[in-house]
Amino acid sequence: MAKDSKSDKAKDEALGMNRPIDRRQFCQGVSVGLGASLMGFAGDAWAMDAPFAGSPEVNAAYYPPAKLGLRGSHPGAFENAHALVHEGKHWDTAADTGEGVYDLVVVGSGISGLSAAYFFRKARPDAKILILENHDDFGGHAKRNEFKTDKRMLIGYGGSQSIDTPASYSPAAAKLIEELGIKVEKFYQDYDQQFYNKKRLGAGVYLDADSYGHEVMAVGDPSSWLTDNADMDEVNRFVAELTDNEADRASLVKIMTSTEDFLADMTGPEKVKYLRSISYEQYLRRHFGASDFVISLYQRRPKAIWGVGADAITARAAMRLGYVPGFNGIKIDEEHDDPYRKPEPEQPYIFHFPDGNASVARLLVRALIPDAAPGHTMEDIVTARFNYPALDRAGQDTKIRLSATVVNIRHEGDVKTAKEAVVRYVKADKAWDVRARHVIFAGYGNILPYLVPELPEKQKEAIRLGTKVPLVYTNVLIRNRQAFDKLGLRAIHFPSGFFDWAELDFPVSIGAYDFPKGDDEPILVHMSCVPDGPKDGSDCRAQLRAARYALLGKPFEDYERAIREQLGGALKDGGFDPAEDILAITVNRWPHGYAYEYNDLYDPPEWNPHNGPHLLARAGYGRISMAGSDMAAFAYVNGAIDAAWHAINERLKV
Repeated sequence: MAKDSKSDKAKDEALGMNRPIDRRQFCQGVSVGLGASLMGFAGDAWAMDAPFAGSPEVNAAYYPPAKLGLRGSHPGAFENAHALVHEGKHWDTAADTGEGVYDLVVVGSGISGLSAAYFFRKARPDAKILILENHDDFGGHAKRNEFKTDKRMLIGYGGSQSIDTPASYSPAAAKLIEELGIKVEKFYQDYDQQFYNKKRLGAGVYLDADSYGHEVMAVGDPSSWLTDNADMDEVNRFVAELTDNEADRASLVKIMTSTEDFLADMTGPEKVKYLRSISYEQYLRRHFGASDFVISLYQRRPKAIWGVGADAITARAAMRLGYVPGFNGIKIDEEHDDPYRKPEPEQPYIFHFPDGNASVARLLVRALIPDAAPGHTMEDIVTARFNYPALDRAGQDTKIRLSATVVNIRHEGDVKTAKEAVVRYVKADKAWDVRARHVIFAGYGNILPYLVPELPEKQKEAIRLGTKVPLVYTNVLIRNRQAFDKLGLRAIHFPSGFFDWAELDFPVSIGAYDFPKGDDEPILVHMSCVPDGPKDGSDCRAQLRAARYALLGKPFEDYERAIREQLGGALKDGGFDPAEDILAITVNRWPHGYAYEYNDLYDPPEWNPHNGPHLLARAGYGRISMAGSDMAAFAYVNGAIDAAWHAINERLKV
């Protein structure tokens, strides 16, 4: 059917696609007012012969966290990098900024880049530091989304979520968190772990008619049934709602409730080796007789962590996730039977600021540039309004320069004897050179061979193995949660459709910020997606690359339509009307999202954050050291911090 058919137009109208809500002013992630200021910035202050002027576009009205629409890797943030990589473009000449020689230039203002600057400042208090960032805001994937209603502001996370399992942090990472004033024990009070349980809100699975031939919103979650306390009436009720096929029902019930040890004739280490030799999909088919329909219900479950589905992770990796079913009867001693993976300390998933780890980034910026934000505690950082003009002022020791894409890093003379490096960046279509005694690269690892072409070939090969996981993290402001309450839902899994999950916001109240507790208050719904890769037997890296391309060609309207269709379908029996109840949307698109973590279906099992080709990838080169979670092969805050710690210690020895 043609896209412009009357039926499609009527459907869009019913979804609210043509409603003139505030988001319409931000459909490409740039507000009308800010767009006007940028036009003046590009046309006047940054004429090709204009003198260096720092960041003239950053004025008192500049405030990226409040932008709606398409964020994350937003228009204006990636074009120069793509021109370098895909078109072979080079900026052969550049103007000198005239700022003299910096002690340290950091490429990337994510948590790793900011941590590197923090560690360097601590070791050398008088150092002159410049941080260059290609996006229009600092923080990298630690993205903050703000929404204003008539009565209050709501804050969401657009990327890096939480301080996961802080008990497992290295001494350097734990000390940094402490020095920033983050007292992780406070989250036991600030995060209301029983809020949704007290309201009897749980998870559900939505099957859409286009994909399954019938529409179902089944309340319940196959990953949540525990064998030792499963209510079989509830299990059977849930399964019956999903399908009327008796074989599929039997398979699903067995997956959820079986206590059989299918591998009882094997020793613990033999079980681990076997589970590492097959995919999770193969495991479900082989031991539970899972059909294509049953596999479809579980295919996307691992994607939130691994970026690929049940066909592209091992059964052992699925077992370690803990929230995918089928392993209740498999007896393994996690401490002794697996020579390659040891269990981490157990802690609840509660160490979460309302804006996720954006507050960690904000604390780092405030520590580096005290004038950037008022306050001095983990509580007041949550509601502090940042003073963006303070980030890049002449004369200060530490600067953060936004919308500045680095396109080349070269040494002054021979790499073995050079005392300085030159970092070339592009801002508003003009190329600039800045000199530095030390450079930390803390950006997207795969671009390094293009920025530093003279890197050794073996190091380039190691870098290219770190294929990023593409992600979409979306915050949807809805009128209230009454439809969720009526259906008994907190989270919805979509086995088909663009988005994988929709979940009511984390119930965190901290400092002056209160989570919306009333059932008639506006609330944020967080929707996430890792795009599907090809189901053609491709390895995980090929799947991730293909999924990335699917994101970059997708306009905001496609994301919006998927949001409205999926929420509207799943919640319609609760009275939800996407045209009336969706108030605002911010889509955080990350084609280069999670750092690649070694996948033992395709990588040797002995590769891990402490052993693998990323150790060669991060090797220092002359005046340049490598940070970022890519160089830790670990997509978590502590991985980013540890990579920064390693890079700075490498620099301090030079």
